Amino acid sequence: MDDFDTRNSLHFYTYIEHAESLKLAADENLDLFLEVVENWFTENDRIKTLGLSRSIMLLYSLSIELIIKARALFIEKENIKSGQIKTFYDFMKKWKGKSNGHDYLQIVEYYKIKLDSSEIELLKNFQSHAVWAGRFPFPHKESEIIMLEEGLFHRGSLGIQNKFQIQNFINKQVSLMNN
Repeated sequence: MDDFDTRNSLHFYTYIEHAESLKLAADENLDLFLEVVENWFTENDRIKTLGLSRSIMLLYSLSIELIIKARALFIEKENIKSGQIKTFYDFMKKWKGKSNGHDYLQIVEYYKIKLDSSEIELLKNFQSHAVWAGRFPFPHKESEIIMLEEGLFHRGSLGIQNKFQIQNFINKQVSLMNN
């Protein structure tokens, strides 16, 4: 079985493509967000910026999650070809543990994916958005809700630099899978 005989749900390239497409959507939303912030006039602009910023963070975090999962699937390529991993659930069982499956730092740790300190900081900046902040106003754990309400919990920051940092991160991961 060659790389292109692999099921799409287990093929690392499927995840690369999806990561890149979500990143491009986030970039477009970021441009729109910056335009709205620059020309802020009404309460509707506040709601618009909240929606855009949350969707940008969610899309960026998911693109990071997907490129990390692509790396993990690439590492598992031989186990997928041999039939040891037959489904995406089989793949997730290897590293997921008690997590929700969106903890990409857990995947990095399990597969010993080497990252430099700036890449780890990038992942940490977006991690909460993959798990909850991009979808819900508050985390699931009461202790985290209290910390957030008291201003002691950081949900990540957003800026034009993210567009370039995430693209560089994706490019690096793809190049490692092409070697």
